[in-house]
Amino acid sequence: MKNSSKHLLVPISGTNNSQFDIICFPHAGGSASTFRGWAEFIPPDISCVAVQLPGREARFTEKPLTDLDEAIKMIGEALAVRNSSNARQMVFYGHSFGALLAFETTRWLMEQGQVTPVSLVVAARRAPDKALNRTPLHVLNHDEFVVEIEAIGGVPKGILANEKLVRFFLKTLRSDIAMNDTYVLKNAQAVECPITAMCGLDDPLAGPSDMVGWHHFSNSASSRVVVFEGGHFFPEQHLSQLISVLVGLFGPECVIE
Repeated sequence: MKNSSKHLLVPISGTNNSQFDIICFPHAGGSASTFRGWAEFIPPDISCVAVQLPGREARFTEKPLTDLDEAIKMIGEALAVRNSSNARQMVFYGHSFGALLAFETTRWLMEQGQVTPVSLVVAARRAPDKALNRTPLHVLNHDEFVVEIEAIGGVPKGILANEKLVRFFLKTLRSDIAMNDTYVLKNAQAVECPITAMCGLDDPLAGPSDMVGWHHFSNSASSRVVVFEGGHFFPEQHLSQLISVLVGLFGPECVIE
């Protein structure tokens, strides 16, 4: 098995020798740089890497993916290669569309008999058997699409004001949103690890009541919902607290000096 791209797993912090990995899956249109600020809060004995799909940053010349299964296989293979020479304990964190990627990647790794995460954290997305709490966005025309994504937030400053940047960004964003909008749960296979479902108290897309259903997709009794003040992008205001939760999921075997 070979890594599909050397750019797929981007280091954020830590070293390649660490036995503990936080794997970050960004929201639709997001990139590895979404998690650059995390390095300040992650203990040095834990590595953090971010998933970087085609069509963004160092991969901006590559065509964005439109097939979710292809994306999951690509990520899963890269993680299997990463663990082949140094088996690690992993915690997955996925935000919004990234939550879907993290969930399905966990199930793909299980099916392939590969190392799976010790805990799965899904944020700001309803459980996979529930319809999204909004109308489909990928079918909107350009102007309608821009209005909707501005309302949701999370768009890097200056992007929408730069015609050259917006051309690349919106193409990638629309592809990600299309994969999210058209997702259909194929089976109800639960993951073996605990699921921590996180959300912002005021998120209209995935609030506290929307996150409860995630516990049906874990065989662990330790699954839970964690609620923060804020909206869809609550990590912007609560990053240190969020990372403290993630670090705690490794359990007593993770000794931080």
